[in-house]
Amino acid sequence: MKQTTEENSKDEAKTEATLLSFEQSCFNKDWILRFYSQEYIQHFICLICKQVTNNPMEMECPQHEAMDETLIAGENCLKLFLKNHNNSCPIQPHDNCQYSKSNVARRQIGDLTVMCIRQFDQELKTSNETEGEGETPGVIKCEFKGKLKDLNTHLMSECSLNLIHCWFKPFGCNHMCLNQNLKDHLIANMKLHFDLVTQLLQSMKQEIQLKDSLVKQMERDSQQELLKYRADIEMIKKEFNDKEKKILSNHEKIVKSLEEKNSKLIQDYEQLIQTLNHQYDEEKRETNEKEINQSHTLLSSTFAFDLFRSSSNLLKTFTEHTMVN
Repeated sequence: MKQTTEENSKDEAKTEATLLSFEQSCFNKDWILRFYSQEYIQHFICLICKQVTNNPMEMECPQHEAMDETLIAGENCLKLFLKNHNNSCPIQPHDNCQYSKSNVARRQIGDLTVMCIRQFDQELKTSNETEGEGETPGVIKCEFKGKLKDLNTHLMSECSLNLIHCWFKPFGCNHMCLNQNLKDHLIANMKLHFDLVTQLLQSMKQEIQLKDSLVKQMERDSQQELLKYRADIEMIKKEFNDKEKKILSNHEKIVKSLEEKNSKLIQDYEQLIQTLNHQYDEEKRETNEKEINQSHTLLSSTFAFDLFRSSSNLLKTFTEHTMVN
């Protein structure tokens, strides 16, 4: 259990570090190239890391005013470079490097159309792990396609690949997963969660017992101290009750979710039976209609043949009488 908690903590830290890196570092050029050509984005390339600039800064040093190419660098890249190179210019070695925010480039880069960065990373990881094996079934995808400046809002609130905390995080479970996988985690780790809650409750009970013993010891010394510890005990008891209510509430949510899923399956089954019965009745009715039509057709053919035979005999008789006369 300790190993699982440590692994989940690492995943959580990795996720937070990824978001922080996305806000500061320049953007992966291969990610931007999903929708644009190399020529289109060449004016947005950071002169330090050679990726698409994030918060572009335009170089304005007099020493290289004659250069025709676009001289921009990502804000974070430029600050790190100046810090590590004693404020020497990254274009040509000289002091007093001058630069300013490039608002035009920021607007242009912010309006670039991109896919979800989490989906891009997932596709890279999947392609490396399953190269030559085709698409992995059951993989959740994010279909976001929008402007780069709107991506942070998407990542924080709308992304289907956004990781959420386990309901039992207050009790020590640091697992993070996709929202669609949370129920599976809760069901598969019921014993783990129960043990975490039990440990916390036991710890709280021990703390309550400790406070009680301290209260008894302090009763002889100070009434004011006695009131303070009693207040602490009441607060701990309230926290205990709140945790207990939360456990019950989470349990009821899980039970309700399973009941709703079972009810949905029953409804789907009944609808399927009704559909099959309806199809069977329709096929039976169409079969009966075909048999009736075939009978009518046969009767009509027989009647026409008899009528023709009678007409032929009558004509023959009439012809014979005519010849006799």
